[in-house]
Amino acid sequence: MTAMFGTTKLDFRDAILQNRRIIINATLVFGGLEIHVPEGLEVIRVAKDKTVRLTKQPTEPGAPVVEVRTTNFAGEVKVKEPPRRKRRR
Repeated sequence: MTAMFGTTKLDFRDAILQNRRIIINATLVFGGLEIHVPEGLEVIRVAKDKTVRLTKQPTEPGAPVVEVRTTNFAGEVKVKEPPRRKRRR
């Protein structure tokens, strides 16, 4: 996918994943990629041999992973996660 001077949104909240690892190749030129994920889905970004975990909530071992491989020029990837559940005391 390519985002130029705008934002592309991908929504995985109701997706039925056929594989444990989904790879997205993204070219971002003054644009962005916004990924909406359900609880338990991990998102990582790979750019120039550097891997960064983008999801903040913990995931289970073996959880599905969305791998975003980016080539970018002034672009960014954002992940929108569901709000954290509050613990009952």
